Amino acid sequence: MSGRTARYLWLAMALGLGSRGAFGADLPPPEIPAGQGVNIHFTRPGPGEMKRFAEAGFGLVRMDMPWAGIERTRGTYDFSDHDELLGHLSKVGARPIYILDYANPLYNNGLAPTTDADRAAFARFAAAAASHFRGKRVLFEIWNEPNLDGFWKPKANQHDYAKLAVVTAKAMRAADPEATILAPGSSGFPWEFLETAFAAGLIEDIDAVSIHPYRGGPPESASEDYGRLRALIGLHAKSPSKQDLPIISSEWGYSTVNVSEATQAMYLPRQWLANLASGVNTSIFYDWKDDGDDPKEPEHRFGTVRRDLEPKPSFLAAQALIRSLRGYTFRHRLKGSTPDEWKLLFVAADGPNAAHAPLVVATWHASGSRPGEAGGTAPEYRKVDDAAPEGRDLRRLAAIRWRPGALVADPGEAPLLHTRITNPEASPARIEFASESTAKPGRVARYRFDVAPSESITKSLPLQPQALDAASRGAVMLSITWNGEPLPALAPIEIWRTEPVTLSAAPRRGALEVVVANHRNTIVEGALVVRGGADRADGKERLRVRPLKGRVEVPVQVPLKKAQSGIEFEEPGKRPLAYLAPRRYELFVGFHEARPPDVAFNADLHVDNAGTGPKPLAVSKATAEDPASHAIEVPYQFDAGWRYLTIGPEKPMEIPAGARAAIVWVRGNTSGDVLNCRFSDRTGQTFQVHLGNLTKPGWSPMTIPLDGSEGTSHWGGANDGVPHPPLRWEALLLIDSVHRDEKSPPRTMAFASPFHVFDR
Repeated sequence: MSGRTARYLWLAMALGLGSRGAFGADLPPPEIPAGQGVNIHFTRPGPGEMKRFAEAGFGLVRMDMPWAGIERTRGTYDFSDHDELLGHLSKVGARPIYILDYANPLYNNGLAPTTDADRAAFARFAAAAASHFRGKRVLFEIWNEPNLDGFWKPKANQHDYAKLAVVTAKAMRAADPEATILAPGSSGFPWEFLETAFAAGLIEDIDAVSIHPYRGGPPESASEDYGRLRALIGLHAKSPSKQDLPIISSEWGYSTVNVSEATQAMYLPRQWLANLASGVNTSIFYDWKDDGDDPKEPEHRFGTVRRDLEPKPSFLAAQALIRSLRGYTFRHRLKGSTPDEWKLLFVAADGPNAAHAPLVVATWHASGSRPGEAGGTAPEYRKVDDAAPEGRDLRRLAAIRWRPGALVADPGEAPLLHTRITNPEASPARIEFASESTAKPGRVARYRFDVAPSESITKSLPLQPQALDAASRGAVMLSITWNGEPLPALAPIEIWRTEPVTLSAAPRRGALEVVVANHRNTIVEGALVVRGGADRADGKERLRVRPLKGRVEVPVQVPLKKAQSGIEFEEPGKRPLAYLAPRRYELFVGFHEARPPDVAFNADLHVDNAGTGPKPLAVSKATAEDPASHAIEVPYQFDAGWRYLTIGPEKPMEIPAGARAAIVWVRGNTSGDVLNCRFSDRTGQTFQVHLGNLTKPGWSPMTIPLDGSEGTSHWGGANDGVPHPPLRWEALLLIDSVHRDEKSPPRTMAFASPFHVFDR
């Protein structure tokens, strides 16, 4: 029996959804407002504060439980402030997430715990908290954003955090086996950081993975990151019960310095709703109340209410969502008129009352937003009329359930959809499913089940396996009929493959550098196979790759003339573990491998909300040595506040027709600054692609998708998220300051050897 099959047999029992949730932990269910809440910064509310809080109807709050404030004398723990807060919350029907966080001057000179003794001291504090609040339905999160230097001092270290989190979770579980434990509460989706924590065994000791999906674009764009995270969890989980470990969005908001109040009000309910559609039942919006009086400081304007508790539009939007959907459970995302339209089906009750439970459809359009300007639409909540033609069909659809969000499949296995079907009607029902890959239309898998009146059955449906033949990500369309009548169409179901080995490629000095990365903590041995080469009779070339153990990356040089061939990594006698489709690579016009580029680039420093134009920075052509002979170098420095840097061509530079992506070699630094790029289309629509954070000082290739996917936000022009050729580069690279509370030291970055990538 494969691990994935065992997982779904276990899920068959889990979908009963008992009082403690699908995984035993006391996690909020997908019922509003159990999992919807806000961050706060108090244990003792001000006058009228809890009254205003109760008006919104939030079900959760997230609040720090600082180690230094609890343990002021070694071995003595004072939880009285958090006991008081728990009392205030219980009166308004809300639960707390307490963050076990930050250093203690009693240990390691007030720096993050990095020795066995200091980790043991923090674990004792966390265990004391678990024991003290046993049975009081408190959720605990281990640290806040440990991947940032500002919260893990003096410098973030993924290995040190992984050790602390594992030791702490085990101590808490020993103190209270029923404790609900979340981790790591990372800022964004730092993939290497998460891999390190998961490989250390953290998944086995926690009840949910907590994440902070901050972004400048619309909230719907997080759904792809959640899918990739699910695949990463599935790869590293050892026990079947942890393979579908829940994901929690424990902090995420939009400052009304960076966006308008109208946009914040539109994004808050869309964030909560889109998270539910991604299977993320818990969503904590940052923040409850504005934290300061500076109208130009982003950190002071995340609140849903002002300093005097006057509601901002986002408070009213949250209130409207909770009032419209209180007691309702999310069931399915329906197919919209366009991919940009979101339609979510909610049902008010399960079980014996499902045949008559009210239904609501929440609808909105999601599109990009220029900072400070609205984009898309706010959600509308429409009660379904049972007498209307759609009423019966939507009720039948609501009687079919599975865990929302992306599915995960192992290499070589079909993705499985574990389904629970309840027939709420007085007559027998024949339910038929047909799944079809969006990548390979025409290949359909079909299933049929007969369900007696009031009967419930559970089935695991192997969906169309071709959805993942040559990619780590795919989708299937699922069609359902009830007694021969089609039910309303559903949005595609996203599929992700667990990838113990991944391949990436970039041209480098006349060759194609293929990086083979092992993400499992076990040895993998195999061969890199180049297929379909026109100059080889057997159509393949095998390149042996040494065994890989524990997040190892091995670069292998492949002759660039073979770059048009497909490339696979095969384990001996097994199916390929990883695949790169055939590609063609062309240097940007004006760039050369052996001499300086002929084209000029400008660098501009932007100060948002200051009412001033960009400041030009010096740009120089420098000797690169690796990966090309020459590079374009930019020195920069950010003052405190919102600053960003754009690097773009001096003259208009079009993106060649048919290019599917671009690859740019970037020499980074350890600043942690955010790296993006921008291009525009013929309608004037601007696309901004998130490329990660600058954390390594050496050369790395950055892949920029040009199809509007993979972390791309958009605004202006057609505003439909679809690039309309011809396309043009606006900023080949955009660096956004991540340390906005202080002036940064002088830094330098460079780029070289940019290629456009084409399908063969």
